[in-house]
Amino acid sequence: MNQVISQGESLMNKQQTFKDVIDLMTHDYAGYQDIQVDADPYLAKVDEDMSRIDFHNLVEDYLRDFNDGHVSSTSDDSLNHSLGFSARRDGDSLYVADIVDETRLQLGNEITHLDDETVAEVGAKYAKQLDNVTYRQHWDWLLKRATTITLASGQKFKLKRYNRSYIPEHSFKKIWDNTGYMKLTDFYNPKDMNKLLNEQNDALSDIDYLIVDVRKNLGGERLSYWGLLNYFVDQTEVLINHYPDGFGYKIRWTERNKINRLSELERSNNDHHSVILNQAYQEALYQWQDAKHANQYEGMDSAEINHQLQPEGHLKHIFVLSDSRTGSAGEDFVIVAKSFDKVTVVGRNTRGTIDYEHMAPQHYDDFRVWYPTTRSKLIDKGIKLDGVGTEPDVKIPWTHEFLDNDGDLAWIKSDIEKFK
Repeated sequence: MNQVISQGESLMNKQQTFKDVIDLMTHDYAGYQDIQVDADPYLAKVDEDMSRIDFHNLVEDYLRDFNDGHVSSTSDDSLNHSLGFSARRDGDSLYVADIVDETRLQLGNEITHLDDETVAEVGAKYAKQLDNVTYRQHWDWLLKRATTITLASGQKFKLKRYNRSYIPEHSFKKIWDNTGYMKLTDFYNPKDMNKLLNEQNDALSDIDYLIVDVRKNLGGERLSYWGLLNYFVDQTEVLINHYPDGFGYKIRWTERNKINRLSELERSNNDHHSVILNQAYQEALYQWQDAKHANQYEGMDSAEINHQLQPEGHLKHIFVLSDSRTGSAGEDFVIVAKSFDKVTVVGRNTRGTIDYEHMAPQHYDDFRVWYPTTRSKLIDKGIKLDGVGTEPDVKIPWTHEFLDNDGDLAWIKSDIEKFK
């Protein structure tokens, strides 16, 4: 097939659409040479009379079979909703871990059933698309397919749909004597991080210990955390020395990828108006113009290769909190943070979504498929992190009790006492 479908072209039927998704994932997807999924069982289920919701779910099932956190689908309309909460699995139950809009639930509520099936039954049905470690599993997409949930108390709730709402958090507060706590839920916009650092400059210069919480971090741009790393050094250092040897990405150049990746970079550049992002966009225009230029790409942008860290503050030690909800650029941050002498990473392995990066959207009639367009150079050195993640220095298994008593912070508090 190998054709480029762009937004605005004539509508395709469901069979044609699914075949194009298969072509995307077997030709344009950056991991096509490493990950193969048998599409035939999914294609056989495509029926022109099936509902658009059932068709979208079928596409999602196929994509999730790749077990790549950077591969997903999003609907362009009412299907792209939020349930107003998220839940996390521990044993054979789900526990409400975050609440945004859903006021009927409380943090820590135990969910035992989705519709008429137990959590264990649903988990067994979708075992191929879920992590083997239960607390690393992501269940939001399965919850969205349910009509009702049942709590351990016997209460049954009909799930409501809310406008998709993500409230980013880039915050700082002092939690103990000489200890600051910084929560970063994404690295989307460098301006957000720089604003926080500027506002808290005096406070950051007045503490001995800093906790950086990226346990729920949606990723974004690596350059967003560069300013924070200045507090990790005691002398001028070259940033690239803190990445693993050979770190970088090879471009999977196709005409489709060129169109989709550059359109996404243009959107991000226009949304955030950053000098550094604009520089990255201009470099990408050069790199993506044809296969020859793409193959000459060194794997990291010039800004990353040349950036130097300048010491700030006088921190004695930094603790970085990581988890399976730490993804993409959040994982890159953890990898870099681990390389500093005065940093201890505490928690659990990161999500494992950095083997293939630099996402692009492929538009269809009423949904988009998101997929990565670059492949980590570390894979060819035998270093593959997808589905495994980066291991913390101190590993603390997650349980639902953490929703009431944060075991990670408790460990850090005890450890800081040893420093004094």
